Amino acid sequence: MSDRIKKLGEKIAKREQRIEKLNDNLKDERSRLATDKELLFNLQYSEVFKRIQETGVSPDEALKAIVSGVKKNQVETEVKDDNSNNSTMREGAQGYAKTY
Repeated sequence: MSDRIKKLGEKIAKREQRIEKLNDNLKDERSRLATDKELLFNLQYSEVFKRIQETGVSPDEALKAIVSGVKKNQVETEVKDDNSNNSTMREGAQGYAKTY
């Protein structure tokens, strides 16, 4: 019986070590992900800034265009969501009408 207890204790210790190792790897991976996201943002920012300089657009005009573009995309997304819900409801109503 003590052999069984000893083996189970060793098994638990190995699992705990494996979990610690996985947690360490997860922290490292999260750190790399954050670094990559930051690098991507900086590269995108540099690309946009370079294009602004090439086209001769003032930074204020570019900022206004970006802000209005974001608002426009948000409105389009809301409209698309509404349309998909309405079409689903119509299909359900048509199915109900056919059934009854």
